[in-house]
Amino acid sequence: MLKTPPLQTATATIDTLCGRLASATLLEDRRAAILGLRSFAKQYPASVASGSLRELITTLRRDGLGDAASPRNKSDRRPSAAGSGDVDTIRLVLETLLMLFKPDTNSPEASDEIAFFMADEFSMRQDNIALLLNLLDPTSPYADYYSRLYSVNLLSAICAARPERLQECVLSAPLGTSRLVGVLDDTRDAVRNAGLLLLVDLTGGANEELRKIVAFEDVFAKVFALIRLEGGLADAGITGQDCLSLLANLTRGSASNQTMFRESGCVGQLMQLLREIFPPSTPSTDFAADTREKAGWGLLQLCRFFLVSGEASTPQNQLAFFRAGAAQILLDLAFHDGLPVPLRVLAFQSTADLISNNQPLQEQLAGLQVVVATADKGVLSPPAPQTNGSRSAPHSAKTSARTSVERPRTYIIEALLELTLKQSTAETSLRAAACALIQAYLGKHDRIKAHFLQRAISGHESNETGANALISLLQPDLNDHHSIVFASWIAQDLIVDITEAKAAFANIKEAGESEDEDVLTSIQSLGSSLEGLLRSSGNSTTIVAYTSLLTVLLWEFADGIDNLLAEGSSLIQALVNHAGNVATSPVTSGAAA
Repeated sequence: MLKTPPLQTATATIDTLCGRLASATLLEDRRAAILGLRSFAKQYPASVASGSLRELITTLRRDGLGDAASPRNKSDRRPSAAGSGDVDTIRLVLETLLMLFKPDTNSPEASDEIAFFMADEFSMRQDNIALLLNLLDPTSPYADYYSRLYSVNLLSAICAARPERLQECVLSAPLGTSRLVGVLDDTRDAVRNAGLLLLVDLTGGANEELRKIVAFEDVFAKVFALIRLEGGLADAGITGQDCLSLLANLTRGSASNQTMFRESGCVGQLMQLLREIFPPSTPSTDFAADTREKAGWGLLQLCRFFLVSGEASTPQNQLAFFRAGAAQILLDLAFHDGLPVPLRVLAFQSTADLISNNQPLQEQLAGLQVVVATADKGVLSPPAPQTNGSRSAPHSAKTSARTSVERPRTYIIEALLELTLKQSTAETSLRAAACALIQAYLGKHDRIKAHFLQRAISGHESNETGANALISLLQPDLNDHHSIVFASWIAQDLIVDITEAKAAFANIKEAGESEDEDVLTSIQSLGSSLEGLLRSSGNSTTIVAYTSLLTVLLWEFADGIDNLLAEGSSLIQALVNHAGNVATSPVTSGAAA
């Protein structure tokens, strides 16, 4: 009787297929072995990888590309004519390798170690990476859709496991970066998008040399062309966000790439993308709005990479961006109530970066105007009287970032003060960002500070109704403690380390509410407000605002100290009591001390 043959295990079958792949002399036999291994790759990745990985790479080089000089056995060179490669074999091998990188999660052999083993096997030999890069050559007879797509996916998998080693291999490979960047020109979306993701992963945290070479391959123009091809920033979706990520990776902290970006005429294209952040005139779906806002966030972050304080290239970047109209666009974004608050905050922060420590641009900022909406959407606030050196005026459409009907506009400093000090219902983060922009406008520019302070003093003396930092401090609205804090920040910037400014501030007189009350100086008025807050256990943030302002004002200013002490004995006692009282909050106690 015939005996039932023993059941063959998967491991034994894999061993048999590996042996057949290594010893077969006919292409058909090797292809059949690869098909068998591919069927096991998802469920038994460790067994297939350990037994056949090197043979799969050798087969890809020898049968797929027709390379007779296989490194597996140089003495056993089979005849191979030029162009004798096989596209089907390339596809089978690449599919099998990809399955080994991404096995079934339910497989008993599934492990992260397999991906590291595979990546090491590829990246430890320069010619293995060069083999995959050669498949990206658009002039190659084997560069069909699947060969290019699977090669890019394999490189992405290797990059995820061993990014530093892959970067070294790409730098060492002839035309390595050219072929990677060239994938962005592929007309097939899947190949092009896979190449874009690979470049994002490869340049993230890459060394400066690789980023320079990638940028030299005209990648900036290709990225902007890709965004336009996808329909612009609002319609590009995740592809547009990936494009912005690539631009960010290449320009972050790289002075040479930022210079190339400027000299390539890309600043104007960046400004065009900034204009696309504005909501459309016609209603759009929630998904489209969310996509546009995410892309807008990434675009504003990209702009800030060019404007990092202290970098050697920042002054040139600031000038190029300002000349391209970035300040007006950013300000219109910041004051557009149709955009989410975080995006508006980022627009304020980007504007502050744009003018920071750049005196000519700080001076030019004051001449810009914006449309400011009131609480009722669509109703614009009329121009107010002069405020801290600014006066509203009719707007010319030439200064607007968007074409629209003629609307009343407000000078930017006036609008910033109004938002910072008067709009108590606005988001605190938005008011803080507007205050930071005012501080950037004042920073390290004594002439602007002197003019700003003089106009604020004039406004206080004339009891103007517009937003005024001195009025917010000397006649505080205790229901809006944020306005006191922001006014304190502005005042500190105006007087810090400037004796003349401190003297001008100290000479301000604050009349009492009735004729019987004494007239106080500004220092005495600040001290009186602080004393009242301490005795009534007022808001700790407001207490810190007043104490920090008085500290800056009285520092190395003997006349100011004498002025305070003339009417400040009760204030001193209140400060002493809170500084030594353990029941007082740590913030208030520290401020009093």
